[in-house]
Amino acid sequence: MTFPVRLEWWANRSMCLGAFDARIEVVERPEGLSAGGALTAAECGDPLAIEAWNLFRAVEPVFKLVFEDGSDFEVEVEPGPGAGGFRATEYLGSRTRRVELSIDLTA
Repeated sequence: MTFPVRLEWWANRSMCLGAFDARIEVVERPEGLSAGGALTAAECGDPLAIEAWNLFRAVEPVFKLVFEDGSDFEVEVEPGPGAGGFRATEYLGSRTRRVELSIDLTA
């Protein structure tokens, strides 16, 4: 079954830095929930959205998957087939993660 969802990337518990509309198919497996999907056509057509999506996945591929009814859980996102395609697996790791990022502003 396919669902409209939002994938949110949170810097910490109070600051969401990015939200991406997508369609996703969720499958229950013995090892937990898994899913595959793609960003919506509107997201894929926006170069800034794609740049942010790729940056967030590179920094930390853990996103909050939010359904239309407001229910949510964390998933780890990997690249999938097609433009904006991804595979997502339920994230069962630590709620706190150390992330280090440096950006070269001289280029």
